[in-house]
Amino acid sequence: MYKNITEEQYTNSLEILTQTAALATKRDEIAEKDFSFAELNMPSHIWKQALEYFKYFYNNPTYDVINSFRFHTFLFPGNYIGYYIDLGILEEPPYNLKEEFDAATRELPEEYIIDFPEILGEVGYKINDHVVNKDIVANHRLLRRLYLTGVFDCFKTLKKDTTFLEIGAGYGALSLSIKTILDPKLIVIVDLPEALGFAAIYLTITCNYSKSEYVIYNGDNLDKDKLPKIIFCPNYLLASLAKNTDIKFDFVINTGSFGEMSAKQVDFYGDFIKNNLASSGVFYEDNQNTFVSVNDILSKHLKFKYSINVDQINTPFLWFTNEDSQLNLLSYNHFDREAKNPDEDCDEEHPINKWSNLYWRICFALPKIIKKTFFMK
Repeated sequence: MYKNITEEQYTNSLEILTQTAALATKRDEIAEKDFSFAELNMPSHIWKQALEYFKYFYNNPTYDVINSFRFHTFLFPGNYIGYYIDLGILEEPPYNLKEEFDAATRELPEEYIIDFPEILGEVGYKINDHVVNKDIVANHRLLRRLYLTGVFDCFKTLKKDTTFLEIGAGYGALSLSIKTILDPKLIVIVDLPEALGFAAIYLTITCNYSKSEYVIYNGDNLDKDKLPKIIFCPNYLLASLAKNTDIKFDFVINTGSFGEMSAKQVDFYGDFIKNNLASSGVFYEDNQNTFVSVNDILSKHLKFKYSINVDQINTPFLWFTNEDSQLNLLSYNHFDREAKNPDEDCDEEHPINKWSNLYWRICFALPKIIKKTFFMK
């Protein structure tokens, strides 16, 4: 049954937004004086435009805005959840939605099918007793890929105190799923400060974290022996966090955002993962080469990988710092075939991705062309 947030949760959400807004202000002040810092830590051109839209959300949002939170997150997954209400309530879900959900959960054990809390505006259709919308389908499509690789079984068998890092968590759906499945000892979310507030609101409410169980990291030292359950870290303080806590990550995920960053930013994360991934750790990435060649950049830092060519649309990769951890994970996979060698032909982009990449390049080039053609003399 759908629930409204409490007044306490609303007040905590406002505090989170205040803290993350302060982190963005601090970043901007440093960037004004330090070009190298700005080049590495300021939003890329694609997100600089998108974040302008979010300004209203940080401007003292009302209770109703936070209570309908999921109606304001569509820039992250690219789906407007209010569409289901705009269409009116149908007795049966649209056929294509049910078909997509069935495909996304095919072969996925019931314990890995996530019941997303009916709170913060999460709406959809009931399919097999689960609330389902486009975002939830996309999330389970990713969970299915991870299950088939053996990542979940591997960590459940070998790890009791998993440390998990998500780079670019959006509004937090995937991290909620990982928490539900693996229950990591520590979760770290790193993102632009403006985006970090969204994941912090969503995860603190849906996971029912108390104030002592989470931290919005601002650079202050943390007690290594008494870390919270989840840390929300702005991108420009990630190196500081690792240095202050000596954290080594067992499981790292990035989906989508590397392809939207500059080459220098992707290179930073590749180097960070190389130096902070545990010896038996795994890095999962699923990116289109929209603006940079993600695979080429990461290959400079991480030498062992294999592809996950499950749905013939994207070709995600699992990356490792050593061959032993790669071979260990392969022993848990659920594929009917051996993983394709990524050095052969799996780097070839699917035609859908090629057209998508061309579309986005045109979208961001067109305003500049128009400006130069009609407004500049």
